[in-house]
Amino acid sequence: FKNGDATEADTLHQTNILHAHERTTGGFVSGEVKLALTLRLLAGGSYMDLALLFDVGFSTAYEIFHKVIKEWILDDRLVKINGVDYCEDDKRMEEVARGFAVASKIL
Repeated sequence: FKNGDATEADTLHQTNILHAHERTTGGFVSGEVKLALTLRLLAGGSYMDLALLFDVGFSTAYEIFHKVIKEWILDDRLVKINGVDYCEDDKRMEEVARGFAVASKIL
């Protein structure tokens, strides 16, 4: 409630809705949590650690990751990425590797 005037009945009603939802669907995972889980996996996190952190099942974490990548991040309506062509371009891959090396102060 925006004004902070939630009555006890309002709070109880919201709690009952949440519990009913959890009993019938296993709980709601918000878009923010889905994106956070996906970004942490992309950054090197493990499914098992993140499933525990975000309080979802291991298979749910796996499903969320693949759905977010496929339907949100690699959606052609947002940006078209052709990773195969990109990775097969040896010159471009060397440029990227050199850029990482310079940024990491290796070169």
